[in-house]
Amino acid sequence: MSYVDGGLKKYRLSPCSEKAIRKVYQNLKPECTEVHAKTNYMRKYKKYPGQTVRATYYCKKLLKKSGVKWIIWDNEKLKMKCKMECCHLTPAKYVCYHVDILTGMSCGEGKTCRRGICAQHRLP
Repeated sequence: MSYVDGGLKKYRLSPCSEKAIRKVYQNLKPECTEVHAKTNYMRKYKKYPGQTVRATYYCKKLLKKSGVKWIIWDNEKLKMKCKMECCHLTPAKYVCYHVDILTGMSCGEGKTCRRGICAQHRLP
C-alpha cells in the first residue's frame, strides 16, 4: 500500500489502497479518530511549512548529519519535479542528496510546490 513517485498523481493512493484504509478506519474507536488539538495552525499562522522553513535548515533536519554545512545547488530540472539537491563537502568531494521540496517552497519563477506539483498555486 503505497504510491509510486511519478506523474501528476504521484501522491495519490490506488483505489485498492484507499478501500483498504477506509475499511480499517471504519473499525477504529471514536477516540482514535477525533481531533484533539486545540489550535488550527493553518488558521492561526496562514502559512505552509515551505513558506517559512529555509532550504538549508530543511536539509539539516531531514538528513541529520551532524557537523555538516549544507549547500543547496540550484537544479531547475529537479525544481520542476518539486525536488532539490542538498549537498555537503567531504574531504574528497561534494556529496548530494535529492529530497522532496516542502509544500509552499519555491520551485521556479512565481511557482510553488503543492502535493508534489510545481505550478502557480494560490497559497495563503
